[in-house]
Amino acid sequence: MVKDRQFIIQKWLSKVIDEKAETQAAIASLLGLSSSQMNKTLRGTRNIKADELLIVAGYFDAELPLIPGHGQARISKRSNDNDVSGPNFSDNDDDELWVLAEKKVEDEEQRKGVRLTNEEYIDRIIKLYDTLSRRRSKEQ
Repeated sequence: MVKDRQFIIQKWLSKVIDEKAETQAAIASLLGLSSSQMNKTLRGTRNIKADELLIVAGYFDAELPLIPGHGQARISKRSNDNDVSGPNFSDNDDDELWVLAEKKVEDEEQRKGVRLTNEEYIDRIIKLYDTLSRRRSKEQ
């Protein structure tokens, strides 16, 4: 599953670079990476971080990739609070877990009186979703 996600992200990144007629060096510079790190990312031997993904998408106004089990709606929702389309997953269990993870993060923000950055928010939701998914798998 992790390799599938990384492959999708790797292909998305390559497509963005091609469509925007950018060089790997320019993207590496944008992300604060060395050319070697960027090359490894595009080959799939280095995982791209959530904040790097968001930087590329935001900079190039590119739509984030749809990642099975994670979905695009959860990742992009925070950057557009006017988006009321709600979750868009093919699996109702995924919907339920994403909504639960998102609610827990929002409750945590409210309880602590803070607002996480987009990167922190996304990272926290993904970690909670993964935890909830593992727990559900063990119960079944």
